[in-house]
Amino acid sequence: MSEPSKPSPGNSSGGQKPPVAKASWAGAPKAKPPVVAAPADAQPAPAPIPMPGPVFLQPAAVNSGSFAVKPAPPVPTPRNTKGIGLIIGLVVGLPLIMLLACGVGGYLIVNRASKSVANAAKNVKNQNGKLRVDPSDPFAALNNPDIQDQLKQEMTKAFDKLDEDLKKQQAADAAKQKGRNTRAPGNGNNNSSGPRAGFTGPVTIPANPAFPRPGEELDDVPTNLKRLQTGNDDAKRRAAEWFGRVPLETDKQEEVSKALNNMHTESLRKHALGALKVWGTKENVPIIAKIMQQEAFVKIDCMDMLEKFKDERAIEPLISTLNEAFREGERAEEILGDWWPQAEQPLVKHLHDKEGRIRERTHRILELRKTDQGLLIAQTLEDIKSANRDVRKSAVEWLAKLEVKADLQPQVAAAAQPLLTDSNNDIRRHAAVMFGKYAQKEQADELLKLVDENDRERWMAGLTGLVRLGDERVAEKVGRRKEIRGDAFRLFRETGAPAQDIVSKTFPHIEVKDWGAGKDLCEILGDIGTSKSVGVLQLVKKRATAAKTPFVGDAADKAIESIRRRNAG
Repeated sequence: MSEPSKPSPGNSSGGQKPPVAKASWAGAPKAKPPVVAAPADAQPAPAPIPMPGPVFLQPAAVNSGSFAVKPAPPVPTPRNTKGIGLIIGLVVGLPLIMLLACGVGGYLIVNRASKSVANAAKNVKNQNGKLRVDPSDPFAALNNPDIQDQLKQEMTKAFDKLDEDLKKQQAADAAKQKGRNTRAPGNGNNNSSGPRAGFTGPVTIPANPAFPRPGEELDDVPTNLKRLQTGNDDAKRRAAEWFGRVPLETDKQEEVSKALNNMHTESLRKHALGALKVWGTKENVPIIAKIMQQEAFVKIDCMDMLEKFKDERAIEPLISTLNEAFREGERAEEILGDWWPQAEQPLVKHLHDKEGRIRERTHRILELRKTDQGLLIAQTLEDIKSANRDVRKSAVEWLAKLEVKADLQPQVAAAAQPLLTDSNNDIRRHAAVMFGKYAQKEQADELLKLVDENDRERWMAGLTGLVRLGDERVAEKVGRRKEIRGDAFRLFRETGAPAQDIVSKTFPHIEVKDWGAGKDLCEILGDIGTSKSVGVLQLVKKRATAAKTPFVGDAADKAIESIRRRNAG
């Protein structure tokens, strides 16, 4: 039998070797061996015996007329790709990762280390050539213990070099950062003429970093203080923003707070607020108050600062903020309500402010604090003379509802009398109410004039004042004007015993045939009269009997009985 690797003489291929199928990297199946035709005189080949692997026919068997079965070649062991994958990952991946994370500096460091790993890979390739291993597994040398030791040594050297370069880089960066607290200004040209600083581990960033512009000084307290004092608007804005970011230095606070007052213009005020929160003092109360009044969405912050300083210059601006809706106005009311007694007198001046919200909240604070009525009335009497109609109207209306102390009533009546002829109808109406409640005896003639008027509110004011004063002249008015009797009779009952003389004087002014009015007057005396009224009632009964008006006579008898029973009790 010939060598298995040589073709048989009778091969129909003409003695040429069959083509060898190349290994496919794409995972395609290997090419099948060529089919060799048997000679014409050859006997049919028996069926092949099943074997665990592929069966190959030997050329010698064809010539000899018999077939020899050769066992399948051993299955090649899988390639050792783990080691080469690690090498490729280190050589390609690490420089890319370090470039992204640490910049050009980190890339250069790792690139130098990866060269050592690449050299180790090259040695593997050369070693494969020396060992003449199976071409289908070019990385078989990785299974060699010597090669593995060599790779380990090269990797150790690479990472030692990497660690050494990183330490040097950290030391260089630390030296650059020493003595300064900000980054040096860049020129914007990031070319490859010099490597950037690489990754140096955890970096400590200042709490309030500042980035000075090219050609300018580093940001610090003296530099920004100078900007506030002498700089243009841009410089002042920049300085104020810087002071709003840095921590307070108490030894510099007073000087900085004074300089912040230079931010008082409309274009600068809102930029100063952040710095004022940190560096502000009582020196800044006017500018804080101005910001609170002029700028939106920062009023609560301004009020909190004004509350902290407790400077009386803030009271008036806070009172103006009472006119704000929702939380802003409520917060101002809280602060002013607690700021006592300093805020009392300023608030009294706004008791009748032209703005409704300010009036409402001011009344609430003063009532809660139980401000003396004398202060309130003194301010009200002053506001009655105001040229502003809304202020004057508020003062009169409030005073008409108030129960004024006796010692203050003459002042109120004197102030109300001129307002009876005011051009505003509401003011005239409230003035009439005040005049009727508090008019003095020397003003009774003016009250009589009011009773003669056709407007109910005005005649009621006259009736009220005259009945209160016990002026019997009103009896004639009541007896003559039927339209005012109902109001007059009610006032008689409300006034009580002091009104019995006026009631008695009213009977002669009522016609005897007007038995309804006579009956009502008898019942009123029965309710409020004393023994002094019994003689009047007896006379009324006599006249009623003569006039044949029994209803009035019966009412007089009942009133006399009521008075005697009350006196006996």
